[in-house]
Amino acid sequence: MKLDGLQYRVHSSSRTIEVEDSCKVLSDLWKTDKDFLNKSIDNDVSKSFKEFRLSDVARSYRSPYGTNGALSILNQTIDDLVQIHDFIDSKRKEWLEQLKKIIEQARDKQSTIRQTMTELRDNYEKAQRKLETADANLKKFQSRSDRLTLANFDERLRELEDIRTECEQARTLSRDIYSTETYKVSSEEHSITVKLFYQYLYEENQFYNDVSKYLSSKMPEIEQRIENDELIPLFGYDLVKHCSKRSENLIAYPIEICIRLLENSLNEEGLFRIAPSHGKQKKLVSEINLQIIDKASTLSELNYDPHVPASTLKQYLRELPDCLLTNALLSQWNDVISIRLSSISTNSNGIENDLTYYETIKTHWFCDFSAD
Repeated sequence: MKLDGLQYRVHSSSRTIEVEDSCKVLSDLWKTDKDFLNKSIDNDVSKSFKEFRLSDVARSYRSPYGTNGALSILNQTIDDLVQIHDFIDSKRKEWLEQLKKIIEQARDKQSTIRQTMTELRDNYEKAQRKLETADANLKKFQSRSDRLTLANFDERLRELEDIRTECEQARTLSRDIYSTETYKVSSEEHSITVKLFYQYLYEENQFYNDVSKYLSSKMPEIEQRIENDELIPLFGYDLVKHCSKRSENLIAYPIEICIRLLENSLNEEGLFRIAPSHGKQKKLVSEINLQIIDKASTLSELNYDPHVPASTLKQYLRELPDCLLTNALLSQWNDVISIRLSSISTNSNGIENDLTYYETIKTHWFCDFSAD
C-alpha cells in the first residue's frame, strides 16, 4: 500500500522511535549480560573443582591399576571438566569483548538519534511558536480601529507581513530538516539491524559453535577412557566387552570367581535354589564389581556359604545386557528345538524317545531362561 505524504511522515516518525528504542534495549543488555558473563558459572565450576583437586584426598588418590599409579578415572575426568570450563570461560570473555563493542555502538547510535531528533524537534517547535506570534501580531495590527488614520500603516503592515513570511519560511525549513533526519534514521533500519542485532546473534552463535566444537573433540576421548576403565562395574556390563579386556583369561571375572568358590560345594543341597542372605550377596556383588577377590580365595576365607556365589552367579547372568545365548542367535536355537521336536513326533514311542523328548524340553526351557 502506497502512503501519502502525511502518512509517510507519521510512519517514518514511528520507525525512528522504534530504531531508537531498540538501540536502547540493546545497550541496556550490558546491565544483565555483563553480570552474567563476568560471573559465569563456568568460572565458578572450574574454581570449585580446582580447589578439590588440590585437596589431600584428591591428590593422593590413584588408580589401583597400572605400575605408575595413574590418576583415577574420577580425577582424570575432573581434570577434563576443569579444562573444558576454563576453555568455555575464555571463549565467554572473548564474546564479552565483542558484545561490549556492539553495545557501545548501540548506545552511541541511540544517544545520537535522541540528541539530534530532540534538537531538531525543539528548533521546529520554536519556529512554530515564532510563526504563531508573528501571525497573531499581523492579525492584531490589521484589525486596529485606527488603521485608516494611523501614520505609516502600510509600511508597518508590510514589515509585519515580511516578519510572518520569514517565520513561516523558517518553520518550513525546520520541518523539512526534521523530516529529512526522520527519513534518514528510518532508512538506517536495515544497516542498524545488520551491524547491531545480527552481529550480536552472530557473535553469540560463534561462541556456542566454538564451545560445541571443543566439546565434540573432547567427549570421544573422555568416553573412550571411561569405556577402557578397568574398574567399570561388571554387573550389567556387556559380556563381550568385558572378556575382550581380559587378555589373560577369556572367562568373565564374575563367572570365574563364582565357579571357583563353588568348586567344592557342588553337592550342596538346594544349590542355585535356596536364596542366601541378601546382605552377603550384595557384599559379594560389590567385591566382584571392584575385582578385589583373589582367584585362590575360598568360601571359608570370605565367610560365605555356597548359596551366596550361586545366587550371585544367577544375578550376573540375569543382568547381562544381552541374553546368554544372545538375541542374535535365539531364533536359531529355537529352530534347533523345533527340528528335534519334529523328529521325535515321527519316531515310534519308546524309552529312548522319551529321554530325547525330556532332553529337548530341558533345552527349550534353558533357551527361554537364557533369553529372560
